[in-house]
Amino acid sequence: RSMVRTYLGDIPNPHVRDFQRKRLYDAEVTCEFWDNINILTLDEIDSFITDIAIWANIKKPDILVQGHEDIPTAYATPTEIVLPFPLAQSIPFICHEMSHVINYQRGPADHHGSNFAKVYLEVVNTFVGKESYDELKTAFDHLRVRYEEVILV
Repeated sequence: RSMVRTYLGDIPNPHVRDFQRKRLYDAEVTCEFWDNINILTLDEIDSFITDIAIWANIKKPDILVQGHEDIPTAYATPTEIVLPFPLAQSIPFICHEMSHVINYQRGPADHHGSNFAKVYLEVVNTFVGKESYDELKTAFDHLRVRYEEVILV
């Protein structure tokens, strides 16, 4: 039986099953801040990613706005964030993908697991706002998305 590659780029723990990806995506769709899509300029993207990296105390990833192998999919690895279409160049998408970068650099790398979900909630609280954090947390609870305890500062 051949191994199907389900991830783009070089990520840690590719063998870890991404058990709650669909529930997490479904939770995002119900959140109002995901409807508020303003496409950022390249300078704004760079500045926003720099701010998140400094806040998270991680190495800033390389920013790519060209698709990888002509695949128009936003994704992140420990060292790069790929935002190959305009919608991906918005605050909600960048918060999601930067949460992957943080999760991969700090560990444990669990894709859309409970550690990622915790980091994502913290990023949304800090860079989108408490109201959006509350909305996302409520959506996670409603759809049974697991997350580790979030400590807000």
